[in-house]
Amino acid sequence: MDSRAGRRIDAVLRVRVKYPDVDTFISKYSSNISRGGIFVVTRTPEPLGTRLEFEFRLAAGEPLIRGEGEITWVKPYHADRPGEAHGMGLRFTRFDEPSRQLIERALAYKARRAQRRPPLAPVFEDRSAPTASDSLDRLATECGLTDTRLDEAFRRLRLQS
Repeated sequence: MDSRAGRRIDAVLRVRVKYPDVDTFISKYSSNISRGGIFVVTRTPEPLGTRLEFEFRLAAGEPLIRGEGEITWVKPYHADRPGEAHGMGLRFTRFDEPSRQLIERALAYKARRAQRRPPLAPVFEDRSAPTASDSLDRLATECGLTDTRLDEAFRRLRLQS
């Protein structure tokens, strides 16, 4: 029986990443992954609201992450700013168990890396109310900002100060 019965799928997205193995993919791409979705770098994003079946594969063709999702935000490509991030935010709606395990591995790697980073602001003992850093982290997650994009934004802010 087709498990997709009753679910609308508008497109199929197949992404072959340049990475040779899972560990390299995780170390290079984990900043673009969350439990809720993944940022897909592309010059030709799907329209907002597109529901799709997706599959990410390594350079040699081994599967990484596959499932279904919906495009929730788009950052268009601008030829006059080719170095600027461009692509689309894919919110996961369904994925298989091996994909879930890989996503958890990527998140664990990202968490370990974040612990090694020096804090941007002093650490306060009273954690009863959210700090500015907590608010910025929440806002960045809601906007789909990656660690790389946040690092660049903070670098620019420091240069302006």
